[in-house]
Amino acid sequence: FALSLLPVLVPVVLIASVSFYQLGQTYYPQLGSEAFAPLKRILQFLGNRNIAMLIGTLFAIGILIRQKPGMLPRLPGFLRAPLRTAVLIILITSAGGAFGGMIRHAGVGGAIETAIEGRGMNFILLAWLLSTALKIAQGSGTVAMITTSAMMVSLIEGTVLPYHPVYIFLAIGFGSMTVSWMNDSAFWVVGKLSGLTVKQTLGSWTLLLALISVFGVLQLLVMSTILPLAPR
Repeated sequence: FALSLLPVLVPVVLIASVSFYQLGQTYYPQLGSEAFAPLKRILQFLGNRNIAMLIGTLFAIGILIRQKPGMLPRLPGFLRAPLRTAVLIILITSAGGAFGGMIRHAGVGGAIETAIEGRGMNFILLAWLLSTALKIAQGSGTVAMITTSAMMVSLIEGTVLPYHPVYIFLAIGFGSMTVSWMNDSAFWVVGKLSGLTVKQTLGSWTLLLALISVFGVLQLLVMSTILPLAPR
């Protein structure tokens, strides 16, 4: 069991070590001195997300070979199917990220701000609708959250909100999971690893996330009214 966790834990520990080292420099400035420069360079190299994930992959392959005698000669054929799935997911994710970048640079945020100006629209509902639209359009929940967050920051800047801004941030999160379908890499991860067809994944995974998203934003609308926690 411990060995099976290594491919997951090793990349996380390596990536986190860089963040912890940078945090340590805040409290212990001597960590930034020349004496610790070699350690810093090593951590930055091993903690690079690509290197860390590669090391985790090598651990996984090593454990596979160790647990299945005679696997080494058959390894290329064994890895062919996972690599095919990974390539598909990478292509879909990259396309979604590129589309999200185009949306941000197209000035959509300014156009939306102009369209709702003076209409008194609930910012929680607006944040959810924007995040939902971006999620459906380009598939990536991360891109939807980042793009919508940038839009909402400009919209609420200088506005006195009747509730805590955390409700808006949560609405963005719920919107980013609304519809997971064929342009979402998570859709293919769940479908392929679960052995589901596209129709079965839409009827289970997609429907589940849609329900979570809708009930989540309804909960936020209620909570922001009865427990606004408005900043003073």
